[in-house]
Amino acid sequence: MGEISAGSTPVEPQLTQQQAEWLWQSNPDPWATTETPEWSRQMRFYRDYGTRNYVGLGVGIWIGTETKDNVYAQCMFINVPIDWNEAITWAITNWTTCTETMQIFVKRYFLLGHENSSHHLWRIPGGGSLPIYVMENEAISIVATQHGLISVYATDKRSVGQSSLLECPSSIMSNFSACLSYIEQNRYRLKHNTFTNTVRDIQYVLDVIIGHNRHYLKSNQRVILMGSSQGTYLLQRYLHLTTNKQQVDAVILDSIVPTDIITLIEFDPYINYILLDLFSRCSQDKQECSDRFQIQIQCMHFIHIK
Repeated sequence: MGEISAGSTPVEPQLTQQQAEWLWQSNPDPWATTETPEWSRQMRFYRDYGTRNYVGLGVGIWIGTETKDNVYAQCMFINVPIDWNEAITWAITNWTTCTETMQIFVKRYFLLGHENSSHHLWRIPGGGSLPIYVMENEAISIVATQHGLISVYATDKRSVGQSSLLECPSSIMSNFSACLSYIEQNRYRLKHNTFTNTVRDIQYVLDVIIGHNRHYLKSNQRVILMGSSQGTYLLQRYLHLTTNKQQVDAVILDSIVPTDIITLIEFDPYINYILLDLFSRCSQDKQECSDRFQIQIQCMHFIHIK
């Protein structure tokens, strides 16, 4: 892939409530490449024609240049709620006041001139923390060999890659003490790093990109989700949760992880003993540990008796 270069960081203006309405109401083309920035709460993106760079407005950390084989790349950050259950409870337009949000990083690869007519192939990588950049060569190859018929889309899952981290911010990740302190103060965030919330992210990202009820797509365009390994587990969860049966046309499961027989915890037969020892030690620390893990300590005590 070509070099990623730095660009200017525009200052984001304060958005009014009217400007912060749903993306598909305020911006008819979420991937608009115009010289005048198109502002919305969910998407901040424009193309700088002078440098041929792609600049994320209000974020200012991703610039995409032309890739090899004449394949282009664009990037986007989309706001989603940290806790979808809380967001669903409230009216969706009250996100700015009712719930905390985080950013999901999205990237697409396409041939110039085909970005608005090609089919969408969404790649969901495996592994619990694999960022989408590990698939860039694959994405470029698919787009190049299909001559623009297919554009590849990918998104970093929450707390992975360029998406917002739910644990320690990258700025203090290498500082162990600062990281532990942050987790202590924000440990509520960790419990929202779930498959269900991740699936809700995907559903919403798709709605932003293709439009509610596929509003931005032509009738002959197809949307396909393809997951590998752990990504297949995530897509099975998507199929279980989605109520919009028209959002995608097909799902591909590669190197499938069956939901009914896979129990990852059994990969290590000694994990129960390790946790038993951990929480036994924790139970002896009345000031710092035991009060925070009372339920877990009780459960481990029950396992030990059994």
